[in-house]
Amino acid sequence: MKFMLLHRTNAHWESGAAPTMELVRKVGEMVGEVVRSGRLVAADGLRASSQGVRLNFVNGKRTVTKGPLVGGFAIFDLDSKAAAIDWALRYVDVLGEVELDILQVQG
Repeated sequence: MKFMLLHRTNAHWESGAAPTMELVRKVGEMVGEVVRSGRLVAADGLRASSQGVRLNFVNGKRTVTKGPLVGGFAIFDLDSKAAAIDWALRYVDVLGEVELDILQVQG
């Protein structure tokens, strides 16, 4: 089963703040662990929401607003939702206060 982990961003990162070298090191170690596990399908960070857009279509009317506050994503090939939660907890250990969404990929 594949699961997508969406890492929500916040105003601090949206403002263009640069990560500390310590955070870069910790993220690099975590990503290395995920890659070595053979469970990572894809992952990347995303540019600030101000550089993207959200399209909303309701009752034939289109609304365009600045994009959703998603800072990055990872797709894992795992055996269960519980395993996806376990991997997500590793992100929490590195990133601290963060909001994550875990969704099973269809198909």
